[in-house]
Amino acid sequence: MRTALVRTQFIEAMGCPGKLTADVLPPYPRTTDEWPVRPGTEVKAICFRWERPHTDPDNWAGLMLISCEIQENGKQTMPSAMAAIEHVSKDDREARIIQKFKDLAKEVRRAHAKKITSLDVGTVQDAKGAGSEGHKGEGNITVKKEEFTEAKKSMRQSRQKGVSL
Repeated sequence: MRTALVRTQFIEAMGCPGKLTADVLPPYPRTTDEWPVRPGTEVKAICFRWERPHTDPDNWAGLMLISCEIQENGKQTMPSAMAAIEHVSKDDREARIIQKFKDLAKEVRRAHAKKITSLDVGTVQDAKGAGSEGHKGEGNITVKKEEFTEAKKSMRQSRQKGVSL
């Protein structure tokens, strides 16, 4: 099966604007959010819980919908993949879809981690506290990169143990 077909089907199913990058992949809506729809249709877009594995019930349902879309409509979506669609097994098709999900989830996690580490770990303005000379609002708090990294590690370990902060 062609990788391009799997990519195209993910783009279409999630209603992404022609590419699959972390900045355009839709997050899973909160219960209070309105569910996104595919552009130009009334059909609900498929959304994934990127922080969870592919076996999560919500993720698995979305992946199986993409698999069915490829089987049923892949020939119309990409006529050049017709032979591959007819000859590939269901297990192989699902394996490729799962791998694509894992690659995308990894990209989302990497982008999220990059966003967190891009915070200014040098000097943070202390708007509420007193400065080094006692002048309110003029002080700086210096955070060493090692302390920031250690705090991040501690938070990750707490989350893994189920401790909420």
